Amino acid sequence: MLINEWSFVWRQPLWWLAIITPAAFGFVLSHGLAAVSDQATIQFQLQLITLTMMSMPLVAGATGVLVLFRDAQSQMAEMILTTPVSPTNRYLTRALMLFISVTLSALLSAAVMWINQPEPWPLISTLLTFLLIIAVPCALVLTCIMLALFRCTTALSSYVIIALLWIGYTYLASLTGNPMLAGSHIHSEALYAAMLWLDPYGFTPYLEYINGQPLFDSQALITNRILVILSALLGSFALCNGISAQLPDKSMSRSRNRERNTTAMVSAPQVSLSPFIQPEISRFGYVSSLIYQHTHMLLSQKLNLLLLLGWAGLIANTVASSITYVEPLQQQSATSLLAVNTYAFDVLPLFGALFMAFWSWQLVARPAQLHIADMIAATRISNVTMVLVHAITISLMAGLLVLTSMLASLAVEVLTASTIR
Repeated sequence: MLINEWSFVWRQPLWWLAIITPAAFGFVLSHGLAAVSDQATIQFQLQLITLTMMSMPLVAGATGVLVLFRDAQSQMAEMILTTPVSPTNRYLTRALMLFISVTLSALLSAAVMWINQPEPWPLISTLLTFLLIIAVPCALVLTCIMLALFRCTTALSSYVIIALLWIGYTYLASLTGNPMLAGSHIHSEALYAAMLWLDPYGFTPYLEYINGQPLFDSQALITNRILVILSALLGSFALCNGISAQLPDKSMSRSRNRERNTTAMVSAPQVSLSPFIQPEISRFGYVSSLIYQHTHMLLSQKLNLLLLLGWAGLIANTVASSITYVEPLQQQSATSLLAVNTYAFDVLPLFGALFMAFWSWQLVARPAQLHIADMIAATRISNVTMVLVHAITISLMAGLLVLTSMLASLAVEVLTASTIR
């Protein structure tokens, strides 16, 4: 089964993209990252932490959807369930394939970064230690997370949740003083102490180890790694068993729904329909109603609400990390203008364009997903009207995105006691 899984994934372009892109990022990072420490060993370890934190969750999200969700995406889930292979063995094999893919990506990218060091061979022990203590447990944790998302959500929602977890952990890292994030410092000693023992990636206790504490004397690092590995293994096995126990219930519920629908169609009484007379509605009211319906459709989806919540967290993290940062020989002037400048010219245009493209796709693809595209085409709504409605709806969503940014920035300004003007 594992050979079959491997034969499937290595033929997928997305899998190759997920493997090669972190390696290219590691190559750029090894040449373009500013030196934080004068010692080559510490600088190399910090580069590995940055590479792992920025790439591994995205690799797990891409390969996890490819490996775990392919039955539903190809509409062959029912056919796969009829095979003699038990669901537990099937999803354990796929989880193992996902773990191998994430580990292989981490190994390749770390090797590329190691080769591009000025003197690589003295750093070979540092590389192996990092892979065993940090990279492999991180791959286990991400595999367990993807299994949980597979059980609870859809493929598209998994992409968004992984992105939110990626942003959320970066925000936590900035709050615990990760030296590779600009403007980060320890905001709470209690949070830092908790992350020493409970950090799922282990970066917080590993940074303590980098600062000179011997490996086997670091109780927080050893305890953290043992807890994370055991929790990830037990969680993965439990989720695979839970998925296998959940599948028959889903199929039975679908069959019951079909029976109810069939019974309702057969036993429906014959009624006479009176002619429908369409009321007279002004063109403005007609367009306003369509705009309201499309905007309500976008805002009623949990995925879009999660996106807006994650966007607010990203803006808050960006403003909080930059508003208190002061260049050497300069005075601190934390004002609203400085807070807006931290996201208005780089973060907002980039992610705003991505959000606009995603919401535009939702507006256009929604009728086809609901199988009502032909019904809408048969109405008297012109294409010009629909384009106008979509454009206004996207403009309203863009305004909501900007408003969310302003509110998140204002909240950070209030918490940091900066000058609001």
